[in-house]
Amino acid sequence: MKQTLQSFFIKLPTFFRNKYFLGVLGVSLITFVLISRSTSGSVEETIKAKEGLIVQTVKVTGPVTPTKEASLSFEKTGTVSSVNVEVGGKVYSGQVLATLGSQDVYASLLQAKASLANQQATLDQLQTGARPEELAIKMQTVENAKSNLAVTYGSIPDSIRDADSKISDAIKTKISSLFTTDGGSYKLTITACNQQFSSAIEIKRGIFEKTLSDFQKNTASISSLSNEITLDTGLINTYNVTKDTTSLLDDISSLLSSSCLSNDANVSSYRTIVSTARATIGAVFSDINTKRAALTTAKNTLESASRDLELTKAGTDKAKIRAQEALVASAEAQVASVQANMSKNVLTAPFNGIITKVDITKGETASAGKSSVTLISSSAFQVEAKIPEIDIAKLAVGNPVKVTLDAYGDNVVFDAVVSRVDPSATNESNVPVYKAIVSFKEIDSRIKSGMTANVTVVTASKEKALSLPLRFVKVQTDGSGIVQILSGKEKKVAKVILGIRGEDGAIEIISGLLPTDIVVAIQPGERASQKENSIK
Repeated sequence: MKQTLQSFFIKLPTFFRNKYFLGVLGVSLITFVLISRSTSGSVEETIKAKEGLIVQTVKVTGPVTPTKEASLSFEKTGTVSSVNVEVGGKVYSGQVLATLGSQDVYASLLQAKASLANQQATLDQLQTGARPEELAIKMQTVENAKSNLAVTYGSIPDSIRDADSKISDAIKTKISSLFTTDGGSYKLTITACNQQFSSAIEIKRGIFEKTLSDFQKNTASISSLSNEITLDTGLINTYNVTKDTTSLLDDISSLLSSSCLSNDANVSSYRTIVSTARATIGAVFSDINTKRAALTTAKNTLESASRDLELTKAGTDKAKIRAQEALVASAEAQVASVQANMSKNVLTAPFNGIITKVDITKGETASAGKSSVTLISSSAFQVEAKIPEIDIAKLAVGNPVKVTLDAYGDNVVFDAVVSRVDPSATNESNVPVYKAIVSFKEIDSRIKSGMTANVTVVTASKEKALSLPLRFVKVQTDGSGIVQILSGKEKKVAKVILGIRGEDGAIEIISGLLPTDIVVAIQPGERASQKENSIK
């Protein structure tokens, strides 16, 4: 140290080595030190908050990778018949890269196509249509069915009137002496041993009176001129009233056959009357059922004949056409199946790209599922960046990115954007990281797969933001901070609300500080002990 000072003084001009100058200089230095110590003990750094642009960034590195990469393999084992590419060659989407021998599959394809042609010819023949003679026969069948249905409907009014007449005779004439009526209530004129059954018959006789009356009102106007809906309804009503009549007569017959009335002479005559009425109504019921069956048959016959005529007019039975169409579809599926099997013998490029690896040669046997050709996208590249957990909350899809590549230095900057951020983390050396995909905005031939990229993601920026260097702020855990403001000769502590942290080491002051305030730097000891909190 002594030698250094001596060397320094020797090199000074003569004036500066004068003892008087040196004496004055020494006194001045001593006075400055004493004054400094007597005031604050050390020189304090002060600053005013700066207003301007502040940019928050996240900086990471990662490799350049293609946006698409495919390792292609054959779906079946076979002999390689051609290899049409080599490493470094450009290919286009759909281009054939390599093939396997396919003579046997080609023969199967020819056979499947022949079968399809045969089935299609049969379908065409069915769809040609019927001859005029066949069409005439079908039309006559429909007319006959219509005529038969009209005849059936024409007989219904007579059957309804006959049923009405015979039911009225049976109930209101033949068995009328079995009942007395008083105010609409019916009572049996005989005393039976089963009073409960007798009461049920009396109630049923009263209900039937209204049923018969309603039936007669509804069918009184039915004639051969009535429409089909009216006749259908009338026939159904006749069937129902006839069935109710049969049920009432059957109950009365059972009552008269009970043991306690077996020796009653008067009851014997009633049995004969009821038996005759039952036979008459049975015949009516049989006739109504016959009419209903005949009507149903006539309707079905007309419907069938009409459908058959429509099918004939259409060319052929639709069921036959559908069946043949199914055979054609089956033959088409067979052709498609053989073609799909044939496609397993061909490797095609799934996208425009560059071949990076070829693992087969012509004549060798290629195994199913084993990689044969590898390619990457030829133009679009991306960077796979791993973002630390502490910074992941700052990132968002769409953030602008500046990328430099080690191959070209810091002066060559490529524009990019965050296109994807994985939602789950992976651990690297027990540190959670999130993979983010950064996509280049423009295609550039200088970008190559595998290059090392330096990524600067702009996560936030603000114009005209008030900021301080971080050394002037004591950061708190709740997003606030403490600063020391110089007011005259005194320092006042003020709480400020913090914003984003700039890439230049500045931190945004949202509130709590004026641009005119003079801020004193945090003492080195305090600054070293404060916790560095990330500002979201």
